[in-house]
Amino acid sequence: MSNNRLAIIGKGLVASAIAKQAANSNVYGSVNLVSRNKPTQEMDMLPNKVSHVQGNALYPSSFSDTLRTASAVVSTVGTIKDEKDNEDGSYERLNRDAVVSVAREMVKTQPDDLDKRCLVYFSAANAPPGFLLDPRYINSKREAEQTLLSKEFQDKLRVVIFRPGIIYSMSQRKFMLPIAVETMIMSAVLRPFRHQLPDSLQFLADKPLSDDIVGMAVLEAIKKSDVEGIVDVHQMQELANQWRKRE
Repeated sequence: MSNNRLAIIGKGLVASAIAKQAANSNVYGSVNLVSRNKPTQEMDMLPNKVSHVQGNALYPSSFSDTLRTASAVVSTVGTIKDEKDNEDGSYERLNRDAVVSVAREMVKTQPDDLDKRCLVYFSAANAPPGFLLDPRYINSKREAEQTLLSKEFQDKLRVVIFRPGIIYSMSQRKFMLPIAVETMIMSAVLRPFRHQLPDSLQFLADKPLSDDIVGMAVLEAIKKSDVEGIVDVHQMQELANQWRKRE
């Protein structure tokens, strides 16, 4: 059995998909899903190799042992809805501060016997115009990217930033399927004319990806030491294809 350990921070569709792909591969001996509360429904659907670790990404010292022993870390923490009545639920705290805090804890707990470890952060592709979605959503994501790619982490972590559009699932959240299908058709039509679209409509040309594709792309990105920095939707699809061929 492999000694590699994967820590996935967050819960929900994306985290579950990555955990499932990782547990079903021969790459990882153990997979830890880190969240404040145990996602009972998601855990029941995942292989036994996946275990839950209680922790808060904003305060990563709460699961420092998990970070210390992880070969790679994936952060899916984020929100599309600002929780104005909760300071820790804001765009800035969840979309930016959480992953930066995790990155700093990874550096702090870096084992002497491991090379520069990989941190995968889920950002976002192009956001809808401000009247549909608060600009602070995408701004907080971009601020996180800027910090993660700064000199602070340059020689300490291999940072991979995923910029997906809509992520759908054939087994979960099926209410999203009609939206995903419509967006897929629209993106296929608009993609050749992307350079003519205004910034506010760029999101319409982003191809939706399934949770399975996203999970495979993450594992391939971690495996390939030359993958670093921004990974767009097209590159995510290519990484997934490479993983599928190998497996």
